[in-house]
Amino acid sequence: YDPTEDVDMTSHRAETYANALVKQIVFAYGVEEYEQVLNKLKEIADKEGLESNSDVLLRLLELYK
Repeated sequence: YDPTEDVDMTSHRAETYANALVKQIVFAYGVEEYEQVLNKLKEIADKEGLESNSDVLLRLLELYK
């Protein structure tokens, strides 16, 4: 086992992420809460005429200002 291989892989992944054009945010929910969140996101998207959960998040952030 060569621990430097892990460091190299982690460094490579960090560099790939930093250079990617699309960034991701991950939220962790239990099954029940996940379903509630998805339903609420869809409700907001439909009401606001938004196309994606990313658009919903941006709208909510705008409203929070």
